[in-house]
Amino acid sequence: MWCLARRKGSEWYVGAMTNETARTIDIPLSFLGATESRRHLQTAATPTDIVSGHRDAVSGSDVLTLKLAASGGATARLRPVRSVKP
Repeated sequence: MWCLARRKGSEWYVGAMTNETARTIDIPLSFLGATESRRHLQTAATPTDIVSGHRDAVSGSDVLTLKLAASGGATARLRPVRSVKP
């Protein structure tokens, strides 16, 4: 099993993959700091079935929990929440 987080500009990309053992992993999001971010998550329910969605706000005090299927993985894209001015 491996997990990797990379940043490009203000966006973070998290990827995780496992072997033939299904598992749940918790990833602390402390690298986000105080910035509130929206997340877009894609997981492989099976090696050929991708599930996409789960947009919600997270911050550096949160933990991202990923349920990885056997021989599966997940990706998350974390983008800063932009404040909307009236």
